[in-house]
Amino acid sequence: MTKIVAISLGLSIVFCLGIGYAEAQNISDEAMRHYNLGMAQGKANKYNEAVTNLKQYLRLAPNANNTEMVKSFINKLNLNYDLYWTAGGDDIIIKDKNGRVIRKLAGNTETVKMLLAKGADVNAKDEDGQTALMFAAGEGRTGTVKVLLVNGADVNAKDEYDNRALMEAALRGYAEIVKVLLANGADVNAKNKCGYGGTALIFAAMGGWTESVKVLLTNGADVNAKDKIGRTALMDAAWRGHPETVKMLLTNGADVNAKDEDGNTALMKAEVKGYTEIIRLLRQSGARE
Repeated sequence: MTKIVAISLGLSIVFCLGIGYAEAQNISDEAMRHYNLGMAQGKANKYNEAVTNLKQYLRLAPNANNTEMVKSFINKLNLNYDLYWTAGGDDIIIKDKNGRVIRKLAGNTETVKMLLAKGADVNAKDEDGQTALMFAAGEGRTGTVKVLLVNGADVNAKDEYDNRALMEAALRGYAEIVKVLLANGADVNAKNKCGYGGTALIFAAMGGWTESVKVLLTNGADVNAKDKIGRTALMDAAWRGHPETVKMLLTNGADVNAKDEDGNTALMKAEVKGYTEIIRLLRQSGARE
């Protein structure tokens, strides 16, 4: 999944200069051309082009008595960013408040830095409640995650299903990002309410991401936490055939005989699938039929 950064820019300022004013201020035709073009572009939501032309006007007419107004307009063109991402194309797409595309930018950490420097709201949410940090974590963009956190991203922000950045990273096995998020205060035992619900540890175990499981356990994850139907990380790892993850969970105190709401244990799940290595590990750890 790639990203869209939607930027809301509500601007309606237009400054009008007459010929008499330009002559009185001794402003060149070239300067006036950049001014008029810049103001027209700003009104038409062509923000980057407007800023370029207005800055050129200020260079060519530094003593004009409307310079402060022009500078104020440039600031409004550059600021008022909302940084929120959703599924889209390969580029970061900048939109105005009416949803019209203004410009496409490369989707990388340097672009995010630029947007933040221009005043982007690092904790803005999209229509599903997801933040830039959640998307960056779920895409494995370690550098972007670090930049967002340094700039005040809420590490425990939740979307409408209570998904968090830590869950996004754990689900996809991005152990380094899991470490970074935990070091910045991510709630290791938080649960979501999507589907059957679960913790970051359950999601990591489900995917067989043993390194992420290890990081979570080292940082206080409840090894026996259950989802809404009583399944544990051990049960999910056994059901999905991840022997190394099963071993890691057992070594860290997973209840080998825990049952879900249907009375199934990890051993029962492994036997249904015929995972002989996992069956052996569970029996060695005291699993009962």
